[in-house]
Amino acid sequence: LLRYVQERVTITSLHSAFRPEVVDWIEGQIREFQPWKFSIVHRDLRLRHLLLPKNKTPVLIDWEFANISEPAQDLAKLIFDGVVNHGKDYTTFIKHVLSRYSQARRISYDELLSRVLVFLPIIPLEHTASFVARKPLGYAEAVDADLAFIQKIYEQNQ
Repeated sequence: LLRYVQERVTITSLHSAFRPEVVDWIEGQIREFQPWKFSIVHRDLRLRHLLLPKNKTPVLIDWEFANISEPAQDLAKLIFDGVVNHGKDYTTFIKHVLSRYSQARRISYDELLSRVLVFLPIIPLEHTASFVARKPLGYAEAVDADLAFIQKIYEQNQ
């Protein structure tokens, strides 16, 4: 995981420089991370992949990236998508998502938050590295939004 992140930081640095303390923080989070439990994860959990029919069970679609990983990875992707792509307030949305999940799974909120914070900066790094490598129209703005998201997470957790 650490090597993967270091590669993404290198690719992203072709567009915009990372502050060294932010990179150190991300790497420190990964070094301290101990896998908790693994399960099948979606790996592309976004609001648009969640169908909410009235009075029925929610349905999750588009499973082509699914694999076995830490469930916190999916929660991080959902939070990133809600904040960056749908304008949700970071503090409110992360509390909402994690409190619902921790209650449903009977997991400590603080433990869940610490696990999600490992993956939360990795999601935009993945996104950004893809944009920098392909350079689609409007990629610079998307990269800047991703980096701003990482910076916000860093600042709120110092």
